[in-house]
Amino acid sequence: MNEIILSAKLPVLALRGLTVFPGTTVHFDVGRKKSIRAVEEAMHRDQEIFLVAQKDISVDDPVDHDLFSVGTVAVVKQLLKLPGDTVRVLVEGKFRAKMKGLSKSEPYLFGQVESLSDSAYVHSNPRVSALIRQGQYLFEQFTELSGKNMQEGLLKVVSSNDPGFIADYIAQNTSIDYLEKQKILEQLHPVKRLELTCTLLAKELDIMRLEAEIQEKVQEGINKGQRDYYLREQLRVIRDELGEEDEEGELQTYGDRINSLELPDEIREKLLKEVRRLGKQPSNSSEASVIRTYLDTCLEVPWNTVTKERVNID
Repeated sequence: MNEIILSAKLPVLALRGLTVFPGTTVHFDVGRKKSIRAVEEAMHRDQEIFLVAQKDISVDDPVDHDLFSVGTVAVVKQLLKLPGDTVRVLVEGKFRAKMKGLSKSEPYLFGQVESLSDSAYVHSNPRVSALIRQGQYLFEQFTELSGKNMQEGLLKVVSSNDPGFIADYIAQNTSIDYLEKQKILEQLHPVKRLELTCTLLAKELDIMRLEAEIQEKVQEGINKGQRDYYLREQLRVIRDELGEEDEEGELQTYGDRINSLELPDEIREKLLKEVRRLGKQPSNSSEASVIRTYLDTCLEVPWNTVTKERVNID
């Protein structure tokens, strides 16, 4: 299982926030001049290129220590030039490889690359079957939560019994962070790779469920606000047609007057409760009239107004 498939010098393409796995087809945009030259050089040779992720995506001109050592040897399937000096690349990952070092960095990255083989494992082990089922189940959950049409990919995962392929395919096609994906890429034992993938995907699913719950609550609040606004507008139009006074303005006035008096909490809450009761009554009802009289009387009381007491009779 330690057979070296390839040991050669290849153009190197540094990826920002992206990890490409063997057995998967991925497209992405390339904008840096060095990266475009590396892809073009691969097309002039045998279309093979070494794809490796940057440790820090903010680095614009990466060198040896800015790149992970483990990446994927891929074949460039298609090259499409876009407006603005950008190129869209379609690649197919072939096998894991390790970069032994960069032999040059101008006008593009070029380095010595050696292939990596998977470790041996016992496929008949019940633990392997359990992990495969778990991975398939978690990926099915992901496709449902993501809302994307991934039926073809789900079929590939469900129909496979190769733990290494399942791990790679899930990692490539889910929203796991690229740094976590790099850990999956560097794991050469297929069973351990799938176990790590299941752990990371389970965490990602928890985050996605929480996001969905938050989004649902936000949407409910928006819908309720829109409904309340619509009903208020209808009520305003009806009152205008009936020639009734603006009840909302009246309630707002009562509320402002009560809050401006700096009343004790118990009294203020009592008066505001009566304002809310008034808002629920028809404007011309006897109950509304009684509440208005009560509020007007209470507000006419000289709250917090003090006069100096005179104790001298003369």
